[in-house]
Amino acid sequence: MAINKTGFIFANNHQRLRQMKELKNLNIEVHCEDQLFQLNDINVKSGECAIIPYHLNMGTTILEYTNASLLCKLKDRYFFYTDQETIFHFAGEEGNYTVLTNKEANSAYKVKNALYITEGILIEQNDKRYLISQNAIEKVLCYQEIGEPQLYEVKFETVNVEIVYKEVESKTDYIIIDILIEDFACNSVHELLMAVKFVGDRAELYHNNKLIDDWFTTGEEWHIALKRFGYPKNLQLKIYKSKKDVYYDLPVEEGCYSQNIKTIPVYKKELVD
Repeated sequence: MAINKTGFIFANNHQRLRQMKELKNLNIEVHCEDQLFQLNDINVKSGECAIIPYHLNMGTTILEYTNASLLCKLKDRYFFYTDQETIFHFAGEEGNYTVLTNKEANSAYKVKNALYITEGILIEQNDKRYLISQNAIEKVLCYQEIGEPQLYEVKFETVNVEIVYKEVESKTDYIIIDILIEDFACNSVHELLMAVKFVGDRAELYHNNKLIDDWFTTGEEWHIALKRFGYPKNLQLKIYKSKKDVYYDLPVEEGCYSQNIKTIPVYKKELVD
């Protein structure tokens, strides 16, 4: 008896703290009772994952094999993604499909009957779509169920929130920094982040002598959402000296000091096609 169900090959080439070898030109045989599916030329780069369908029912036709990953569909339109040269083999007429790059797929949002590609964050709220971004201008590429995609720009009204900081105490194992954030109209932003780049083992953030947040260094910037604390104006940052006997995800310089402290406004605007 023939097997008519769709199947998938899942390939995970990501492993934390390891550089994986790229999987190149994989040829895979899938045996389903009396059916044999041959999947060829599959490539998966280090750090990536693949979702390769076979015998995929696409309405009026069957996709027997592809080397691209399946992302989603809009009615009868199927979206795949890959950075390699694609292979699509159909049992019958060619299906309705669109191939995105890996970067586009990682920035894609499916909302109702449209697929949006943007570097911002797209959310649906009270039956409305909103775009959230740190940029003054955000480009949005919109795919519908049929036709070519529409490219348009979303412009935000930006603000600049000044921040002043200075070191007020220095000890053997830590330093303390006073931070002053200027007044600004809270409704002019969706969120205000404070980005802290420092050298050290960990850092603590205080408001009115109360610990409100902390961070164990990863070598990356620490982003603090100030909205949840009521946008305090005066803060204290305590940075502890890095330690030789502690494992860090990324290489960490030995010492104890701030490299940079800044504000990052985040904007939100309704998306209207």
